Amino acid sequence: MSVSVGRGDDPSGFVPPPAVPDLAAGEERAVRVPVSLPALAFGTWTVEGRVVTAGVAAPFRASVESRPWGPTALLGVAVVVLLAVELLRRRPRAGPAGGGLRGTGQPVG
Repeated sequence: MSVSVGRGDDPSGFVPPPAVPDLAAGEERAVRVPVSLPALAFGTWTVEGRVVTAGVAAPFRASVESRPWGPTALLGVAVVVLLAVELLRRRPRAGPAGGGLRGTGQPVG
């Protein structure tokens, strides 16, 4: 068995194939092949390979759509924090207690 993974129609990344037990003539068996994608994988990824028995190759192909939400969520949180900081910076600040007047009612100067 040979397996590869990658983007597009011609994947070239190596995937270690699992051990496949011997099969009798005409016997069928489902084999799971764990495939890991990079942490920030985005878009369509293709896994393809072939199983060769008695000189006859049986190809297989599968694809998966990957949309990592972690970076998108972090960007959203960063935008909210920056907006909050900007709003707090622009908000008018309260003056000193008593409105900035001395006890006589005269402006402080």
